[in-house]
Amino acid sequence: MTNLGKIFLRWLGLFWAVSVVAFLLPRLMPDYPVHYYLQQYQLPVTPENIQIVEEQWGLNRSLFVQYGHWLGRFIQGDWGRAYMTGLDVRTELFRRLPYSLLMACGGLLLGGLWAYVLGFLAVLQENGFWGKVSRVHTLLASTFPSLISGVLLIYLLSNRWKLLSFYGEHKLPGILISSLLIAFYQSGHLTRIVIRHLEEVKAQAYIQTMQTRGFSLKTVLWKYGYHYTMYGLLSAMLPQFSWVIGGTSILEYTFAIPGISAFLIDSISHRDYVVIQGYLMLTIAWMFGMHVIVEGLLVSLQQEEAAL
Repeated sequence: MTNLGKIFLRWLGLFWAVSVVAFLLPRLMPDYPVHYYLQQYQLPVTPENIQIVEEQWGLNRSLFVQYGHWLGRFIQGDWGRAYMTGLDVRTELFRRLPYSLLMACGGLLLGGLWAYVLGFLAVLQENGFWGKVSRVHTLLASTFPSLISGVLLIYLLSNRWKLLSFYGEHKLPGILISSLLIAFYQSGHLTRIVIRHLEEVKAQAYIQTMQTRGFSLKTVLWKYGYHYTMYGLLSAMLPQFSWVIGGTSILEYTFAIPGISAFLIDSISHRDYVVIQGYLMLTIAWMFGMHVIVEGLLVSLQQEEAAL
């Protein structure tokens, strides 16, 4: 069996396992969505009303039947309707997804680019200016809370200087500032990874030999350190892509961005099983796609490095 086939089977098994977890996990949470629904519409929480809603949502059937019914419809593209709002779950998740992807993926990719540039400059000059900048950057990124940074930026850019508006109809300013914040915080530890990989390359005997022959360290590291360092950088970034969907809730709330994370938090607070299930399945599908893309890039880097 080819590696691609093994990866597909592994992810198929993971998809099934996640579907079971996605189905059972919301049901382990305290409180019951039917109670929230009745209270939201100011209806008495009586056994008769509970029975009516349970029959309407199919919650009066056994868990096994509920799971089979939900998974079968999910595979056919019917992800159900949110209990509280009645919105089509798939339509609503995909409507909000671009906001989260643009904000988080843009920030993560920008952070990776900045980490490579800063790490490269830091390695060129031992204990130089950029090395100090990278250490201060890593320290700030690992200690200063992102929530405080967001609130501070809102105060300065919106309230004090009147440069941007984050709570109007246009969401672009909020997405832009959120992406920059994500880039700042993600690039903190990524920079250390770039520096460590480049220093390993720099310590190789053939690199030092080339320097004695007149090649500059900048040229040598750029040509022979690129593939190895990018391999380490992409490997470190891969787990962060799972954080893209759902891990940006603080920024989405802070900058009033109607992303998928804010929708998830609202749904969890109402124990909306259907939305939580759809979100978890979407997350695993997203990670599968990112895993395939990054694995392809890593294989390409290995082949290019071997051809040098």
